[in-house]
Amino acid sequence: LFHVKIDWNKILRNSLITALEKDGLFSWAKPRTSMFALNDSIYLPSQIETNSLYGTLIVARDESGSISDVDCRKAASIISEAKEYYKQIIVLKHDTKITSIKEFNEMNDDAIQYLLIRDSFGGTSHKEIFEWINDYCKKHQDENKISCCIFITDMISDIEDYQDIISNEIPIIYLSNKSNIDDSSSKIKGIKIPIE
Repeated sequence: LFHVKIDWNKILRNSLITALEKDGLFSWAKPRTSMFALNDSIYLPSQIETNSLYGTLIVARDESGSISDVDCRKAASIISEAKEYYKQIIVLKHDTKITSIKEFNEMNDDAIQYLLIRDSFGGTSHKEIFEWINDYCKKHQDENKISCCIFITDMISDIEDYQDIISNEIPIIYLSNKSNIDDSSSKIKGIKIPIE
């Protein structure tokens, strides 16, 4: 009688936009060059270029999960709506190991189809996924940094054991079945959104 359905689409949309948007459009890292022409001028920040503002969005699909293709398609549609907030998207599919990786400029029809096609039906581990993300961060410190990671998973995995591999600075969103998001996942870092 008192059960309230959660609009996970809206929560995902809001969480994703919040994670991808950057707080300021100005940086104190370099001054405005126009200020050098003025004597005794104050130091003012310069505007950050759009290219340096946005980075890479990672979407990882747990292929053993019980999340339906319909839910995956809805999530992909929401990711597509936020395309102006990231430069590229990398889709990772995994079970206990990474089964495939593909890069896209946006969550277009090709990316959605790729996300929906299962490559395996094995067990689940997030260790290799977290290691891959950590390696990517080390290789792309200056450009194409990771803006956000979305994990589409049933969360029946070793997430808590290996989550510290990923930097705390990277926003993380878990999209999962409500039955698997309970008190046992309270120590998992990031935003946990139940699909219902």
